[in-house]
Amino acid sequence: MSFAARSLYWFTVVSVSHILAVGVRVSVAMVLQGQPRLRRDLVGAFVFSLLFTPCVYYYSIFAAGSRELPGLSAFRMWGVVLIVSLCITLLRNLNIVSSAATETPRPRLLDRIEGDHDADSIVRLTVNDHYVEVLLSCGATHRLLMRFADAVAEMSGIDGFCVHRSHWVARAHIGEVVRDNGRVFVRTSDGAHVPVGPKYRANLVAANVLTD
Repeated sequence: MSFAARSLYWFTVVSVSHILAVGVRVSVAMVLQGQPRLRRDLVGAFVFSLLFTPCVYYYSIFAAGSRELPGLSAFRMWGVVLIVSLCITLLRNLNIVSSAATETPRPRLLDRIEGDHDADSIVRLTVNDHYVEVLLSCGATHRLLMRFADAVAEMSGIDGFCVHRSHWVARAHIGEVVRDNGRVFVRTSDGAHVPVGPKYRANLVAANVLTD
């Protein structure tokens, strides 16, 4: 086969396999709705191999211009396609598990707030009388009747600091450090200047947020 013919052959094989794989994955997901993802993917790999093997086998014969493929039966090609499909399926699922393990955990405090918010939604917490004000990245503020210490505890897993006895700030939303007449503030993503108490400076210095 010429280079052009080989290029057309592999382009067709890859394109058909991709379209068929998407169709099989969607169909199997609908039929096995509610089943574990790995089970659906394994069934999908088996169904894909049954459908794709005849296509690629007879197309290969047509492209080669012969009646058969020397040393490669349809059954053997099915085995190769099935093994490749299973390997890709297992790699996809391993990647999904790895990604899930590295995701930022959702803080429990978000369960007290209406709406669908991700782990990076909370900018800062501020004490206001007996309430804790929770500022979200969208600009909304929620008032929760609870102790400040309990609110901070429910932010477990999120990288952040108590910068003052009345303020907690998420590290991802800390911008520049501002100094004014000997006082230190951290500017947050909402534009607020949150004061840093003297007893909390050491933690911020250790985290390289402050230089001294």
